[in-house]
Amino acid sequence: MSTNFEKAIDEYMDTVKINNATDTYKAYSYQFNVIKKYLKSQGINHLEELNKDMINDMIKHFKKTCKNNTINRRIRLLKSVYKLKNIDNEYLFSLKKFRIEVIHYNMFTELELKKIMNYVNNLDSSNPYELTRMIIILLLIETGVRQSELLNIKIKNINIDEMTIKLTSTKTKEEGYVFFTKMTKDLLKEYIEFYPDREYLLFNYMSYSRYTYRHLNAFMEHLRKNLKLKHCHAHMFRHTMATMLLENGCPITSLQKLLRHSDISTTQIYLHMTIKKTKSDYEKYAVLKNL
Repeated sequence: MSTNFEKAIDEYMDTVKINNATDTYKAYSYQFNVIKKYLKSQGINHLEELNKDMINDMIKHFKKTCKNNTINRRIRLLKSVYKLKNIDNEYLFSLKKFRIEVIHYNMFTELELKKIMNYVNNLDSSNPYELTRMIIILLLIETGVRQSELLNIKIKNINIDEMTIKLTSTKTKEEGYVFFTKMTKDLLKEYIEFYPDREYLLFNYMSYSRYTYRHLNAFMEHLRKNLKLKHCHAHMFRHTMATMLLENGCPITSLQKLLRHSDISTTQIYLHMTIKKTKSDYEKYAVLKNL
């Protein structure tokens, strides 16, 4: 009896929906849609049909448009579907990961951060559109939230008096808390009062709708161009916050909790980043070099 590819993928995605975060589900859905489209174009309808030559052709096709990281992800997802249906595919399971490109943890320099904060200070907090931009930057740099977590902050989960935010939509699907300072507290209070009946904190006062990934990415691009930054994306604020906290003496165990890392080895990446920066500073200011 043959197993239909689309039905098997849909069955696997049902388990993902139950056990994983919404953003994980969306990411997997996108990757599977690409896989489905390719298989359909090749007339492959059942799991049992996929052989070595077909798999190699599929990988060659994917290499035209995406990096090894993405191909590894798609192969891993395919393997999961076969395992779920208890169907063996010796060649598929024998495939090893393709070489992964080095991931660079970009962060803002001190000068860039000053430019960004100067931009914030020149915005008009009485204008809800500009206040939205202020809130976005301040929350990103003060809390280190991921962009998905930022966009999913609900007003009911913000404790103004305690200066905490409860995160209910996270990468790990576990609830967590982040903190903010008095400066952000006052602006948050003002921001919420503009339209207190909305469910989610971030609101686009130009389109009068909930703030989306598209809005956030457009704003990051606006910052990059206007402030002449080399790079600018939401996750850079997280990297910058983590590195600066370590440089200012924050214990790595506390940073792990602030970033909500389940494994401290993930947090130690930032420790290596501070060492790299220290070495760079040493080379710049070395005694003999500057005689």
